[in-house]
Amino acid sequence: MENQVNPNIQNNSSVEQVPATSQVLQTQSKSNFLPIILATLISGIVFGVGGYYFCKQASTIQKVTENIQTSPIPSSPPVLSPTVEPIDSDSMANWETYNSSEYSFKHPAGLKSDTGAAGTGFESIRFQLIGPKQIASGRTQTSLFDGYSFIVTKMGIATQKTPEQWATERRNDSKENCGSEVILSDVEPITIGKATGVQYSVKNCIGDYTASYLLNGTNVYEITQLYVGEPVDQKAYEEITNQIFNSLKFL
Repeated sequence: MENQVNPNIQNNSSVEQVPATSQVLQTQSKSNFLPIILATLISGIVFGVGGYYFCKQASTIQKVTENIQTSPIPSSPPVLSPTVEPIDSDSMANWETYNSSEYSFKHPAGLKSDTGAAGTGFESIRFQLIGPKQIASGRTQTSLFDGYSFIVTKMGIATQKTPEQWATERRNDSKENCGSEVILSDVEPITIGKATGVQYSVKNCIGDYTASYLLNGTNVYEITQLYVGEPVDQKAYEEITNQIFNSLKFL
């Protein structure tokens, strides 16, 4: 009898164990939710602060943009560059005259001149002006990119090649060598004084130029008018070379 267990005591022990198990579960549940709550709070703080600074930055950018849109844009001062004016007929009275044993022409004073051979047996004279923009750049020893040249070359006798043959050959060379942007005029007949021949012009090549082939007596002469530069200057250079060309006289 002393060894028997009182059933009432066992039931009481079982009832006392239930609260202990519930407490453990509550403790574990709290410990599991605590990191989630902390993460949520931290995320809220981070996004809240980030959102505040983002809104502030967006407001600042908007204000700067409005100031840029409403502020007047300062205009740059115009860049003044020298331009070349065409020479009128009255000014030609002060031009100098170049004389050879076969022809003569007038030209503005002070032009650089040189003679040379354009090939075997070819004789030539060139008068050249280097424009103010090229002089200002300091590149006066390079190829001409602002100015003009007037060149007279004795090509040979007409029995070897006529003015028309020379013009056709040289024009075809320009068509092949000057690229797809080149613009070639037709070969047109021309007369200057006692000389007759043909003429054509070339644009968008190394430089714009006019080539004339004239027959005087038995000799054929090539006259090249090269004019390069900015559009307003180039037009003036072309006009000057035309005036030189029109003053040409064969003896």
